[in-house]
Amino acid sequence: MEQSNSPKAPEWVQRFVEWFCPDELVESILGDLLEEFDQYAQRMSARKARRRFFWKSLLFFRPYILMRNKIAMKNPTLLLSNYTKIAWRNILKRKMYTFLNAFGLSIGIAISILIYLFIIDEYRFDRFHTKSEQIFRLNERSYDSDLAQNPEAESPYRESAYLPLGIGSVIKDEISAVKHATRFVPIENISVGYGTNIFKENGAFVDADFFQIFDFQLIKGNADQLFLSPLEVVLTSETAKKYFGEEDPIGKTLKIEGSYDFTVMGIIENPPAYSSLNFSILAPMQAHPRYQESLESWGNFSFPTFIELNPETSLSGFKNNLNKLVNKYLGDRMERWRERNKIPKNDTVFEITFTSLQDIHHNYKIEWYKATNPQTIFILGGVALLILVIACINYVSLATMLSAQRNREVGVRKVLGASKKGLIGQFWVEAMLTTAIAAVFGLGLAYFFTDHFNDFTGKNLSLFDVNPLYIFLFIVILIFIIGTFSGLYPAIIASRFNPIRTLRIGLAASVSSAFSKPLVVLQFSLSAFLIISAIVMVQQMNYITHKELGFDQSQIVVLKSYEQSNIEGNSIIEKIRQATASSRHISSVTGAGDSFARSRSRYGYKYQGEQHHSHVFVVDPYYLPTLSIELKEGRNFRNTPPMPNP
Repeated sequence: MEQSNSPKAPEWVQRFVEWFCPDELVESILGDLLEEFDQYAQRMSARKARRRFFWKSLLFFRPYILMRNKIAMKNPTLLLSNYTKIAWRNILKRKMYTFLNAFGLSIGIAISILIYLFIIDEYRFDRFHTKSEQIFRLNERSYDSDLAQNPEAESPYRESAYLPLGIGSVIKDEISAVKHATRFVPIENISVGYGTNIFKENGAFVDADFFQIFDFQLIKGNADQLFLSPLEVVLTSETAKKYFGEEDPIGKTLKIEGSYDFTVMGIIENPPAYSSLNFSILAPMQAHPRYQESLESWGNFSFPTFIELNPETSLSGFKNNLNKLVNKYLGDRMERWRERNKIPKNDTVFEITFTSLQDIHHNYKIEWYKATNPQTIFILGGVALLILVIACINYVSLATMLSAQRNREVGVRKVLGASKKGLIGQFWVEAMLTTAIAAVFGLGLAYFFTDHFNDFTGKNLSLFDVNPLYIFLFIVILIFIIGTFSGLYPAIIASRFNPIRTLRIGLAASVSSAFSKPLVVLQFSLSAFLIISAIVMVQQMNYITHKELGFDQSQIVVLKSYEQSNIEGNSIIEKIRQATASSRHISSVTGAGDSFARSRSRYGYKYQGEQHHSHVFVVDPYYLPTLSIELKEGRNFRNTPPMPNP
């Protein structure tokens, strides 16, 4: 009873001594301190004895002596080597357990690597240009009366990257901050031939400043001498090899659309997949079929324009200069637009804005032929994180169960002097080694499934297209985070086993379910969430794929024509119709200004005194019956010629 009433030394001070002292000195130092405390407790009050015990313990906190002994007696490299050897033996001893853990982790790591490639590709879009911070794309922002009347619309303004042709012609001369300017008008599926080699190409009409603004390296040719004539073209190296093989393409003539001869004056490097500007052939802006008529008309919004600003240019000042330019060339037109569309006086009718080249790819709200929603990055990143969490939870669950079976090993190691920190370190090294094995398999899985991932995302990703150092660092960080997260808890559980009880009873110590059960519930919840999300996405894609679009898609073949006028285009269609009239394989031929997708031709009209706008498709009388489009009201066009016989 007397012993139970005697004061006790503060436990937190004892833990402090155990923390900073080397394991080999803790027992002797702490024993001497506790013996002195008992002597103090007999001569003075308990409060003073505890205070004296604290100060005596603090005097032993001498890093230059104790840490020297700790470092001398514990070689970190030797310890790590020993931990690694034991961990490797345990892995080889439990092959099935290692396989299950490594396989689960490897799937999560493989998905993380693929999504990492996707994020890198998205982030580096258009940033390879050395002057990307000074390059901007001009946009038009105009008031849309239809959007203004739509309660679901976020804004009454429509934004697009398509401007009048004249903007690119005057902006460089009238705004001193603009160093270079170029139009970039994409053209798709144009017919290009050289001898017997005829292919379809995607190109663009550009100005000579294009080669001064962007960093597409000119392999052959002189950038200052390009496009002096409207009948010159520049090819990418891949396109030049396709037509000319090993011949020197400079000075050779290509026939475009079967009628126009263009001389090859330069070879440019292929644009990378992470470029917003894609092309295989470049032609001068003056060669555009509607160049002259568009130059005189400021109402044709079809010409994207890029500029390079001088360094240190004030963007606010540049914006003011753009407003002056718009008022100068479009002021009268804007007043007519305001009156015709009944636009409120306080609302802007039309203005030119600008977007940095680095932001173009993710600014999907502005109409442009190549843009994406940045939420895709967060969605895929979230999926990767969820899969990694599920894999880590699976590892923790298996490791926790196994730690209960390894209690005899832990008991023996504790009896032989192993510390709690040493046991945690041992289990942590095992987790890191298992994760490293999983990372090797995950890298192989990522390489194997890259093509399938490209089909899913519509990209052209490759492990070899990224700096190997970035991949290596990413994998090392993954190994460290996953290994630490998944191995820490099982290590703590195993290090807490009571060696005396373990060795005496010889039974597996019970593992607390306070943490393991919630983990299992969380794992199944996340798995169910991913499965349900995948099912919903598949159903959505099936709905989109099989959705009735209002016309018959089967047995329809689309041929594009690039004639300079509707008269010439209609003439070709009529010739095809007559030539195939007797064919039993072709039941109908029809022509349209645009095919299926949304038309870029947008016209205004008045209905019941209100101004509206619509996208217009110019079609012939065969269009509706050929595509089996049913009219809700009314009839087909007048004077419809009879359908050709099958």
